[in-house]
Amino acid sequence: MLAYATRLLNHGPVTVLTTADEHGANACAVAWVMPLSKGPARFVLSLGRGHLSWEKLMATGEAVINIPGAHQAAETLAVGTLKGREVPDKIHVAGFATEPAAVVAVPRLAGCVAWLECRLVERALAEAHGLVILEAVHAHSAHLRDDGTLDVAAHPTLHHLGGRRFAADGEVITPPLPEPD
Repeated sequence: MLAYATRLLNHGPVTVLTTADEHGANACAVAWVMPLSKGPARFVLSLGRGHLSWEKLMATGEAVINIPGAHQAAETLAVGTLKGREVPDKIHVAGFATEPAAVVAVPRLAGCVAWLECRLVERALAEAHGLVILEAVHAHSAHLRDDGTLDVAAHPTLHHLGGRRFAADGEVITPPLPEPD
């Protein structure tokens, strides 16, 4: 599976990054993720340096790139809208359940189409955002075709169009805004 890890992102889906430290886990939606190399499987992502997820990633050097399905549009919007510093249990408030990852000490989001468990390799800092290079140490999906690509026809992923609008197989999805408790 790790040999095909970059194919899990080739079609440009929205991802949700999970991170964790001794204070707990956090998640944030990340639309700007791209494969960098196949061997080893590395990915570049842009993340705001003020985000709680940035802080946790820098502290532990581990993260999971979760690839949610179209059925998780509302949850994805919620983790992209709610702020982890203001909503302590943001993952569960957003409606996601978690499960243990296979290799890293960061939980993955249950029900996703695929997961890339990663370790931090490098970072480049800008004023407000940072670019990080993550290397996949484990990849998993139960929805692969024989060629190692995701079966997005049967298990569509989300593509961010801006604001609250997403596309999945050409269908626009506008989930309701989350209501924190």
